[in-house]
Order: sequence, then C-alpha cells, then structure tokens
Amino acid sequence: DWIAAYRTKAVKPIAMPFAVVAMTATPRDPQQPPFVLDAADRAQPILRQRLSAQKLITLTTATGKKDAELVTALATAIGNHIRTGTFILVVVNRVQTARDLHQCLDERRRAKKEALTIVEPLLLTGRCRSAERDDLIERHRARMMAGRDRALNAADPCLVVVATQCVEVGADLDADALISECCPLDALRQRLGRLDRLGQIGTTSATIVCRADQAWNGTGEAPDDVIYGEALARTWHWLNQGVTDGGIDGIQAHLPADAAPLSAPVVDAPVIFPSYCDLWAQTAPEPAVSPEPALFLHGPRQGEPEVQIVWRADLDAAQPDSWTDTIALCPPVSGETLSLPLSAARRWLAGAATDTNGLADIPSPAGDNVVAADDAVFKTALRWQGPDRSELVRDVDHVRPGDVLIVPTRTGGCDAFGWNPTATAPVQDLADLARQRARRAPVLRLVPTLAATLPDACQALARRTGNTESPERVVIAAALATLPEAHPCRAMIEQKAGTWRLRPGTSAEPHPSGIGLVLIGRAGLATDAADFTSEDESSLQCPRPLTLLQHLGDVERWARSIATALGLPKDLSDDRALAGKLHDLGKADPRFQALLRGGDPLAARRSEPWAKSTRMLTGAAAQRARERSGYPDGGRHELLSLRLADSNPAVLALANDPDLVRHLVVSHHGRCRPFAPVVIDARPLPVSFTLADQHMTASSATGLEHLSSGVAERFWSLTRTYGAWGLAYLEACLRLADHRASEDAEHRGEGETP
Repeated sequence: DWIAAYRTKAVKPIAMPFAVVAMTATPRDPQQPPFVLDAADRAQPILRQRLSAQKLITLTTATGKKDAELVTALATAIGNHIRTGTFILVVVNRVQTARDLHQCLDERRRAKKEALTIVEPLLLTGRCRSAERDDLIERHRARMMAGRDRALNAADPCLVVVATQCVEVGADLDADALISECCPLDALRQRLGRLDRLGQIGTTSATIVCRADQAWNGTGEAPDDVIYGEALARTWHWLNQGVTDGGIDGIQAHLPADAAPLSAPVVDAPVIFPSYCDLWAQTAPEPAVSPEPALFLHGPRQGEPEVQIVWRADLDAAQPDSWTDTIALCPPVSGETLSLPLSAARRWLAGAATDTNGLADIPSPAGDNVVAADDAVFKTALRWQGPDRSELVRDVDHVRPGDVLIVPTRTGGCDAFGWNPTATAPVQDLADLARQRARRAPVLRLVPTLAATLPDACQALARRTGNTESPERVVIAAALATLPEAHPCRAMIEQKAGTWRLRPGTSAEPHPSGIGLVLIGRAGLATDAADFTSEDESSLQCPRPLTLLQHLGDVERWARSIATALGLPKDLSDDRALAGKLHDLGKADPRFQALLRGGDPLAARRSEPWAKSTRMLTGAAAQRARERSGYPDGGRHELLSLRLADSNPAVLALANDPDLVRHLVVSHHGRCRPFAPVVIDARPLPVSFTLADQHMTASSATGLEHLSSGVAERFWSLTRTYGAWGLAYLEACLRLADHRASEDAEHRGEGETP
C-alpha cells in the first residue's frame, strides 16, 4: 500500500499497470473481506462436491520431545495409510525433519519392513534448485496432480511424498491421505486443501502429529515454537475440542469467532519513508547504506536475507583466479540456483556445526553468529557480479545478503533432493539444463569433468590442453555433429555442401582452466535479450556485422512502437524514440570499433562503424582485445553518446524534454543512477559522427564522472518529475526497445530490411 501511494508522487505521473492483490485463502485483514460463496455457488455440482468432501481428522502425539520420536510417530502414521496405487502426502515444519523422515522410509523400504516394501518415497522441499525440482515433479506428475485418473495407477507402489511448507501455496497436489505435523490453523487449512482436492473420493483421512512438548492442554502459557510461535500449540488445543472434519465445510463449522490466535504470528513491516524510496532509486552506484528490502517484505523478526548458491563442475579448485573468466563464458541462470538463509550459507562455507532444525520453507528468524571449528577450512566461492565486478569470497564476513555465490561441484552441500549441508559427494552441474529451460543461448563446455556422457569426438576436444588458439571450426562442427539430434547445441551447426560448419555468430573459446573448449551459440533467442546489456561490451554480437546507423534506426522504431503500444503520451513517445536514435553514438569511438573487431585498429578503418560484432570475446581474450584496441578499461560508450548529442544543439532541438532524452541515453545500460562511473582515459581523442546530416564531435574524455557534470542533478530532477517508478519505467522501455532491435538483427537474413 505504501508503494502504491508513492508511485503516484510525481509532477507528471505516468500511467503504469499496477495493482495490489492479496492471493490467499486465509486473509488476515478484516477491512478487506475475502470473496465468499453464495447459495447459488454452493448449489453448483462441482463446487458442492469439493465443499462437502469429508476429511476425517485423527490426532496423534509423539511419545517424547526428540526429533527422532517425531519421525517415528510420522512413520507409524504413514504405515496406517499405505495402500497400493495411492498417494500419501506428508507435510512437516522443518527441512531436516523432512530429510530424516524420508531417510527413515527409504531405509525401512530397503530392509523390506512391513508394508513399506510397496512404498516409493519422494522428498520435496523448497530448498532445492528449481530445474531439479521440476524434473522431480514431472517424473511423478501422473501420480499426484489434481485431475489424474486414479485407476491408471491402481497397481503402482504407494507414493509417499514427504514435503515442507513449499506445498502449501501454488501446488496442485491431490493426495489420497494426509499426514501433517501440527501447525497453525492457516497453514493447516492449506495442507488439508491438498487432500482429495477435487472432492472425488468424498471421504478421506488426515492424521495430525504433534510433538509432546507442543501438545498444549490449554492451561498455563502456550509453548513457543521457533517458527510458528504460540499459534501451533493453540491450534493443537483447538483441534482437541472436537474438530473431527478437516473438509472445507467441516472446518468452517468449528472456527472460533476470533481465529487470529490460531494463525501464524503476523509482524507488521516497518513504515516505508520517502527517503527509503530515494535510497532504493539509486541503483548505480548503490548507496553504502540502504534499507534491506526483505525487512519490509517479511517484517523485522522474520525474513532473514538469503543468498543464492550455484554449483559448477568446470571450476578448477587449483586456479580460483580463473573462475570469473570461466563463469563469464556461461553465466548462471535462476534455474540452477539454490536459495539459503544468510546464516545457513555462512555456516556451511565456514565449516561450522550445521544446525538445520530451524530451517523451514517460510521466512524464519535469523540464525546465530557463525563459530567455525579451529581446523575448519573456508570453502572459497565466487561472488558473481558480472565479468568486471565479480570477486572471490574467502571468509565469512564477506558473504553478504543477496549474493550469488558459485562454488565447485566437488564442494558438496546438495543432493538429488536439494540442500544437504552434510553431503560430500560431487553435486550435479545443472547449468546446461537450466539454460535450455530458460531458452538461453546454448553453451557447451567441453571439459573433462563434463564430457563423460558426450560422444568420443567431443571428449577429444574436452581433453585438449595448453591450447592458445581454438581448433579449426570445421573440426569443432564435425564433433558437434556426433551429438544426438535432440541436443540443444546442435543448433550451433549447419550443413553446407555436405560439410558440417559452425553457424555464423558461434564462438569457440579456450576454457580458462587451460583444458578444453567452450562453445557459445548465438545470443539472439527470444528470451535471451537480457544478455545484451548484462555482458561486457565486447561480447555484443550478431551472426553478421550490424552497422551503427542500422541499429540506431532499429531502436528508434522499436522505442516508438513500444511507447505507442503502452499508450504513452506523444511527447514521451517522441522523446523515447529520439533517445533510441542517439543511445549508441559513443560506439563511433575508433578504439571501440577496433574492440568489436577483436582489437584490430586497421580492420576498424576498412568499413563503416558497427554496433555489433560477429565475435564474442570474454575473460582474458576480451582483456587482450581491449588492450590492443586502446579502449580504456571500464570505458562506457553511453557517456560519450551523451557528449556527442550535446555537441550539436540541433540534435536535441526536437526533444520535448531534453533532459529526459539525455538521461535515457546515458542510463540505458543501468548506470548514472545517479552518478556516472569514473573512467580513466589516459589517451583521449576526438570522436566524430554524422547522423541525419547532423555532425557531432566530442572528446572521449567525457568528464561526466565529476559531480559538477549535471548527471546526478538531472537524475533527481527527473525522479521528482516522473516519479521514482515512472523514470525507471521509461528507462526499462528503452532498454526493451534495444533488446528487440538486437533480436531482430539476429534473425534478419542478409540484405533484409527491418
């Protein structure tokens, strides 16, 4: 609500799509009552079947206070429901409880004890990588999703899914029986909603198991659970007051007038002050002190900041200094990341004693300070912040909220079911699978640690050592031709005149470890546009050279088209189109042109200026090309674009808001919000360019890093004019126009016009 209010704070507010909707079946705000069913709704046959379905509740108390006794009680309850062809859902409150129970079931099954011989146990938690979790669910979809034909699975083993809170929201599971660790009423109703979800069975069973130390009888103070507070014990006491039906209608009939004490504790988030918005708006550079967003999303006592862990098999533990170059060739994607609370990640990396009893799949209180054993060795990780700003993390204090930390697969810490800090076996590298599912440009890392399942020809390339130059492209193409037809990396090759060749735009780079190759396909897939602004400038590529004039015209057209589709006023549409026309002028710098041609100044003089190259250079190769070209380290072409536009008053004469155009040009790669980066140009030179008969000339030493340059003042003035969200919206729209124009150029054939 605060955000909704602040979005309107602007001199010229922009109409943007925005709405706040509470997506929950258990709302807490009495001022915002939920949608309810009327008599006509209840008479509808499908709804009536779901509403009236009975879910008979059995209450069980674990005989003791230890976790092992809770696991035993849960396993016993499971044994009472095992039937061939059925699906039993077990939901517990902690990740470690889920793991212990899954291990218990698996061991009993292997030992052929009791009915567990016909059990197929499956572990499902939120502390796993999404690509792995999706595979897990897909393999068992026909056994556990709503709407399935139960008759088809009548002869299958009993599927027992042990899960955490991750199934309470957004999981369309439909169990035949439910076993749940006791939890607050709101969470319990969500769990019961996964039992006979469509009401097709009519009468099912739900067993609620409570630890002995939480089985409150209503006298004295209610026990305080680390995750759920007193609500867990109060819900147990309420269940013992004669609640026997957990169905929708059944549980509704027993709800007390005030159900708030039975629900998980609610902690009000802090007030968002206008100054906080000012701090959050400063994204480049980010202020040294800025409010942590998790505090406002989850409240002051919950929502410990998290970090993302990524495992890669091609990181050479003996050469950590090569890790940045290695990851730059195949940047991480979200499907291969695993989210962990900051304290849990620090404990694991530091080799400290691992306490997972409080780790749940909902926001939980922060963990204790990390105390590592004297002989513990810190697990070195790479903090990924792009090719230019990534750095090695070698101690606990340098692990920060929001980090993306990349570690070798040999580090352990994860298994087939997700986070497991005690696991020491190598972790599966999911980069290829995650990139494929995200529809990213194909990357094939031909290194020994990843080549075991590849054809012999690819394995031979993976064993190449000490290579300073890639092998001939025809040799690489022939090796890729031995891949299975369905392999995504076959998109890198094409057959002409009976010979396999690498497609234009495909790069073959030596692996930074010195062993093997990395093959990088075209970056122009429909959903891979983010690569155009997140990677180093020298990696901007096309299957064929794209001239600067062509690209500027393409972005101008796309910017106007997007603005029109969004219904922006004509003056903003015109200014965005003008900004698109000017945004890459700085690429006319002769040194940048040499950089696009691998650092060759002579090649740059032989043709008109390019916007994109046919080569992708990263890591050490990119650094060598930069040094050869003379382009300053950290140089930013968008700074020079602004200086060139300002050098001729006629260029911005048609702008409705010249300052907006200037800001869109200088910020289109995410910088200058509010300060321009410091670029040391030791050998500045004059740069000239002519656009639509308008000649522009400016020095490559822009001076925009100075506080007196006007960049910061312009940012704040525009923030007040269009609002913090409005200005970011206009910037994002121009960036998308750049993406779409680049994508068009990727797919456009020789001689085609846009």
